[in-house]
Amino acid sequence: MRRVTLFMRIVLSSTLVALLPTLIKAAHNSVEPTSMLRHKPPDKSMNIPLSKLVNFDRKIDRVPNQYIVIYRDDSEWATISAYVDATTFKVEPTISALTTDGTAALSLAFARRYGFTLNRIYKTNDGLRGFVLSATNESDLMDLAQDPRIKFVEPVLIAHPQTTMNIQSTGAPNCTDSYCAPQCKGGACVPWDLDRIDQVWSIDGLYHYVATGAGVTIWLADTGFQHDHVDFNGRTVALAGQNGNACTVDGNGNITDQCQFVPVTNSADYDPYGHGTLVASIAAGNTYGVAKRANIDVQQVCGNSAAAGEDCTTAWIAAAIDFSIANRSSGPNILLSALTVIGTSAVFDASVNRALAIGMTVVVDAGNQGTNACDNSPGDVAGAITVGGTDYSNNVDSLWSQSNFGPCVDILAPALYLWAADNGNGDGDCGVAQNSTTGVCAFSGTSVAAPLVAGIAALYLQNYPNASPAAVKSAINSAAAQISIAGVTPLSGTPSLMASVWVPGNTAGAEPPGGGFPPFGGGTVTLPSGIIMPIVNLVLN
Repeated sequence: MRRVTLFMRIVLSSTLVALLPTLIKAAHNSVEPTSMLRHKPPDKSMNIPLSKLVNFDRKIDRVPNQYIVIYRDDSEWATISAYVDATTFKVEPTISALTTDGTAALSLAFARRYGFTLNRIYKTNDGLRGFVLSATNESDLMDLAQDPRIKFVEPVLIAHPQTTMNIQSTGAPNCTDSYCAPQCKGGACVPWDLDRIDQVWSIDGLYHYVATGAGVTIWLADTGFQHDHVDFNGRTVALAGQNGNACTVDGNGNITDQCQFVPVTNSADYDPYGHGTLVASIAAGNTYGVAKRANIDVQQVCGNSAAAGEDCTTAWIAAAIDFSIANRSSGPNILLSALTVIGTSAVFDASVNRALAIGMTVVVDAGNQGTNACDNSPGDVAGAITVGGTDYSNNVDSLWSQSNFGPCVDILAPALYLWAADNGNGDGDCGVAQNSTTGVCAFSGTSVAAPLVAGIAALYLQNYPNASPAAVKSAINSAAAQISIAGVTPLSGTPSLMASVWVPGNTAGAEPPGGGFPPFGGGTVTLPSGIIMPIVNLVLN
């Protein structure tokens, strides 16, 4: 009997040792502030303050001495209202709910107590509630995190555009390479990505569609927007942007004017990097876009230098998503993100979840790191449509080598050599003049795959304007072609689903007026709207 008992003890001890890493990870995740993620459970804790200091150990991709403080959700606020009434902050009003005015007053009170500089207050109805601060003493932030009204504190992080500029050795975008239909060699075809997602005819050199995305608004937080480019024909709700100014908050909790999202009037500041312009073009451009009549509203979340787009921050992204929530149209709204934080960001994810909660369809890129998409933000958000990228060399679909993968990816779309509007401000050379309103170039990345799917979402929402984000996601996945994609294996968790435009409401069988678009490489094209669009020859190095 003793031997049996000893044996059982050994077995139990071995089992516990084997399970220890899993138990530790589960305990860590149970206090993680980011909710609604595929790979992390929601935050249940109200009493472990140090767990609310998120990403404080990050050494890269963070803005020095800047932090974002997020309050608990409205549903949780009533449970701590007694603490609010008993606070030692004499200047703080007695509040039992986090109203817009209450958010400003509370944030100002925290700043006064700890000596923080307030850079921005998030106080939009239905949006995030919290504030951005500057501080040099992290011990003050640890004290702040102990307050039960605080959900979490996170450093301001850097988000990266997920696109590279490519110069094809074959020259202009005239389908002389291996990406287009055989009958297209030398000319008369649309870009291969539009041809590929129009899968009723597979690759036939045309882009067939009925729906146009009319009445749908696509919101994009990015590097800016060359809204006067001919590919857009003025279909913008408003050009809004920031110019890299330091932001401060006045005594009433209002941000200084230079840090508001306001129209940019200087053409040189429209899109200093060009990324937002090309993403918008693929989603809704007249020639290069999927949803050719959708409205576009781009908030500039990167400074006007935007060297390689490396000054796009989560503080500005959260503000832009807040702006889209506050100013959303009465029709369907889509939030499109083509920026990625390498490593998860609680603020980015929380902002996306807020947009989902008020009924905005959200489409995000999976990222270009060649790793698990669940490890980056916002690709880890469960309710978003996370898009991975494919290649189509020699008529063979394959997972693009740099695309992120895994169970957080919902669908795949073309990601290599996609032609789009180019304002000449990128990090490559397509022979396009700076701030060009006519230039085009080829781009690669999941940043160009995601807008294809955002365009498809707009086609669906045009005919089903009251569809929930979950319904839109289901419709897109149901319409997708389940095909063999090289590099996609069951063990990776990546779906073998190729995005297709043939969602309900976009009836198969039609094509653009005139039977498609004419050849690239010179001349003009008259678009369905009547606008005459020049076909730009590219001088490639």
